[in-house]
Amino acid sequence: MLPTSSLDTEQGITVLAFIRAREGRNQALGEALQSLIAASRQEAGCHSFEVHQSLDDPSLWFSYEHWQDIASQQAHFRTSHMKDFIALQNELVDGVYDLFHYQRLAAAAVNESAIPNAEPETSERNDAGRNFPLWPASSEWRVASGWGG
Repeated sequence: MLPTSSLDTEQGITVLAFIRAREGRNQALGEALQSLIAASRQEAGCHSFEVHQSLDDPSLWFSYEHWQDIASQQAHFRTSHMKDFIALQNELVDGVYDLFHYQRLAAAAVNESAIPNAEPETSERNDAGRNFPLWPASSEWRVASGWGG
């Protein structure tokens, strides 16, 4: 349940949904998620609706959605295309997907060059062989989050 009374949605509401495909159902989940894009973008209050697939783990997907307000986002779940997707969840989704709601704190983009120490100290390779930055105190975060360390 969203704490609607404490959210300032003047900037809208952003929703991230992380969804893992059941084994052997990755392509079907991707197709089902992609089928939501055009219809969702036509909904009243939808500013953005995007679907992404992880490069590190192809069975992991997420949607990035930006809505005018909470009411618009909640109405999204009552549409026929979302009801159709929800009906397929048990067949396509491994476990329960994670849904996170965010409010934008500032409309202007952050200028990272103006942030002191914005450059990583160094970089390492993760298990997949990709580089990732080591920001100050990142090793504590990686241990706490289970990413290694």
